[in-house]
Amino acid sequence: MTPLPQLHFHPEYRAAVQSGRKQTTIRWGEAVEVGPVLLRFGDDPQGWPAHITRLEPFPLAALTDAQAQADGFQDRAELLERLRFHYPELPVDAQVKVVHFRLD
Repeated sequence: MTPLPQLHFHPEYRAAVQSGRKQTTIRWGEAVEVGPVLLRFGDDPQGWPAHITRLEPFPLAALTDAQAQADGFQDRAELLERLRFHYPELPVDAQVKVVHFRLD
């Protein structure tokens, strides 16, 4: 059996994913596909089975407060701050992927 692809998260997002407050993740430069996936949080050996339901290519500059809130943040400004933390080389004209997922 082929292992599930993995989608890695910073451990601080675990509670937001578990509670359902975070149902998307925004990625830049990562290969992500629709289908089953194992969510991994930091070096936690336990993965959470999930399903990527939709991928939405989107310009970084056009991200909205609503998208930030679906990603577990208060607003667009907080989302952009966190994206720059995770992707220090993120250009202002980047095309990102809004990754929609659900826990299985």
